[in-house]
Amino acid sequence: MEMKSNQSLLITGAGGILGNAFVRQQTRLQKLFPKITFSRRSKLDLTNRRQTAYFLNHLVPDVIINCAAMTIVEDCEKLPDQAYEINTQLPQLLANWTARNHKKLIHYSTDAVFDGKKGNYTEIDRPNPLNIYAKSKFKGEQSILKTDPNALILRTNLIGIRGRKPYPLAEWMLRKLETKDEFTTFTDVFFAPLCVDDLVKFTLVALNKNLCGLYHLNAKDFATKHQFALLLAKEFEYLSPKLKPVESSKILTVTRPQKTYLNSQKFAQAADVSLPTIRQSIHSLRK
Repeated sequence: MEMKSNQSLLITGAGGILGNAFVRQQTRLQKLFPKITFSRRSKLDLTNRRQTAYFLNHLVPDVIINCAAMTIVEDCEKLPDQAYEINTQLPQLLANWTARNHKKLIHYSTDAVFDGKKGNYTEIDRPNPLNIYAKSKFKGEQSILKTDPNALILRTNLIGIRGRKPYPLAEWMLRKLETKDEFTTFTDVFFAPLCVDDLVKFTLVALNKNLCGLYHLNAKDFATKHQFALLLAKEFEYLSPKLKPVESSKILTVTRPQKTYLNSQKFAQAADVSLPTIRQSIHSLRK
């Protein structure tokens, strides 16, 4: 698919962390897409298949960037049907539509599709999701890959600011640091988060290069959640943070993988980009 100056773009899940990052980049996006539609849950129920299909057939976007997802692990366990509707069935519907209409779909998945026993996962490693969130996201990947060979799936882990509850990890930590409250940090959970604005930037690079298939995309190094909290405190100049390092098994009620950091060299080479470190991702978050 060649990038043309008159293409239209649809961003689903515009009210979330990632979708909102695209909203903030609207001026930049309009240089590529004269017509941009941001879909929010309050305006369109994406779990209503008939309504969504009608919306797509009326709008006919050239590119769909699917930021809609149910990401809170505990909520997915409590509401598995809803998790599968948003994380599995919606991507399948979008892939069916883009394949049938020869349009482009970009979808985001998660590092949590792996069981976290080894870390540094590549795209050829076999997923083994441990909870409903991860299982529903993995099934969403599978449905897209089977349906639309032109689609792009990016497995990632991002940090950003929501501005409302429930706060994502980095924002939750920053609020604790601001109020000087003590908070727990995990010493046995490793990840490689990417700033949401960097993810937007890399997505546009991938779109311009018309990448297809499955790619891993996160920071080029990794850290424990405890180390991440220390880096966050240093970047935002919070002195003497009150951290309580613990093992995740003593706190978490839903099983999660411990080593989820991904090997993103395939993406870096295909997109011809230099991936940031976690420290640089935190710096981008502050900016």
